[in-house]
This record gives sequence, C-alpha cells and structure tokens, in this order.
Amino acid sequence: MCKVSVARRRIRGGVNAGWRRGKEINFLSQQFNTTLNIGRIIKLLSIKQSVRLMISLKILFKLVIAIS
Repeated sequence: MCKVSVARRRIRGGVNAGWRRGKEINFLSQQFNTTLNIGRIIKLLSIKQSVRLMISLKILFKLVIAIS
C-alpha cells in the first residue's frame, strides 16, 4: 500500500509540473503572437501610417520606462 501511494504522488507531481510548464509556454506563445500580429498590421498599413505607428509605439515605450 505504501509503495502505491508514493507512485501516485509522483505521477500527480509530474502532471502538475507539466501543466505549469504548459501554462508558461502558452503565455510565451501569446506574447509572440501579439508581436507577429503587430508586424502584420504594419505590413497592411501604408508607409506613412506605419511610420507614425512606430513613432507612437516608441513614445509609449519611453513613457513605460519613465514610469517604472
């Protein structure tokens, strides 16, 4: 009985670890997808609009750094 419970605990722990790792991977992939989407939007926009967008993004980035 004792050996069985230890094995079960190990299996549960493994599942939890895998689930956590999966969560992290999902989060990273979501961030990557957002960056890809921004790239697609810039491609769709005209050159002038994309330049304006990049400037506004830079300003936002600077503001975030200043706040932090």
